[in-house]
Amino acid sequence: MKITQPICGTKVILAAPTPPARKPDDRWSVLVDLMKCRQAYGLNDRDMAVLRGLISCLPKAGCGQTFVFASNITLSNRTDGMNERTLRRHLAKLIAAGLIVRHASPNGKRYVRRNHLGQAAHAFGFDLSPLFDLHADIAASAAAAILQADAVAALREELSLLRHQLYATDPDFANHIRKTLRRNLGADALRGVINVAKIKITAADRAVFPCGMTANDSHFVRHIQKSIKDLDLSEKCCEIEQIKRTDDGAKQTPPKQALPSLDLVIEACPDIGVYAAEPVRSWPDLIRFADIMAPMLQIDRCVVTEARRRMGAAAVAVAVLCILQLGTRVRSAGAYLRGLSLRAALGQFSPDLMVKALLAKQIGAGAGG
Repeated sequence: MKITQPICGTKVILAAPTPPARKPDDRWSVLVDLMKCRQAYGLNDRDMAVLRGLISCLPKAGCGQTFVFASNITLSNRTDGMNERTLRRHLAKLIAAGLIVRHASPNGKRYVRRNHLGQAAHAFGFDLSPLFDLHADIAASAAAAILQADAVAALREELSLLRHQLYATDPDFANHIRKTLRRNLGADALRGVINVAKIKITAADRAVFPCGMTANDSHFVRHIQKSIKDLDLSEKCCEIEQIKRTDDGAKQTPPKQALPSLDLVIEACPDIGVYAAEPVRSWPDLIRFADIMAPMLQIDRCVVTEARRRMGAAAVAVAVLCILQLGTRVRSAGAYLRGLSLRAALGQFSPDLMVKALLAKQIGAGAGG
């Protein structure tokens, strides 16, 4: 007759069943697989330590024995001195997970009763046969957990690269990503943060590179190749003319642009050191060097003059050197500079942001390499 009573939220079978003649699988391989997917079974590292202690009490492999008769003192020694109360709690979790079964004797002892042939007739203790029966399911869960872990690692790497690109344009959100990477987030949560980061990077690229060029190598972009007449800016002509002259017909000074530091420009445009005959140590040196490079980039002198009137000589020099650094990604340097000067006339261009975005692009490429 089977009598059940609750202990620690689980059922204890008080019958004395005959141990099944079942040969368990490799006991250590099932433990390794279960360690990889223990969250799916609601287990933690201490539960796994108790299960390891139980498995270590089994007789040698191949005998077909799945019962453990070890006392709590023995199990405590096999689990690095875990106290008895904690041991009982973790045993109850293993029973609730369906990995082991407790067969309790009337006096609470764990032992095996053998017949006259020396064979086990009745056994009282922990039966680990459910663990070995579930080995195939555990192995499948372990494989799925490995794939999930790989996907999370790839997403975390992608988010880390995006964080480097955002430091120049949105340092607050970059710091938010840094804090996010400290947490143990799942794949869905990481994808949500990545989508927001990409939206912010795209918005920053459009603000800094208004002519349609992005700082992302994965995008094939077409740049401005048409003349001013081909640009659909008819609605803004009145605004540009107001910027060109004051009400009394006198020329207006170029609007002040947010200029980056000279060191930042040189860092973001390392090609300066390749083409410059002499070191660039001041803004006048930078402006003179940009005047030399503009014809090499096939930028007409009239385009440079018009851009200087709208942006100022220093801002034009920064824009020309950024175009030089971008190289073949700008298909028409003259048309691109025209577009930047028009944006500057409307207050929609910042050489400082352009340099920072270019530098962020280089940092992101270096981290990816």
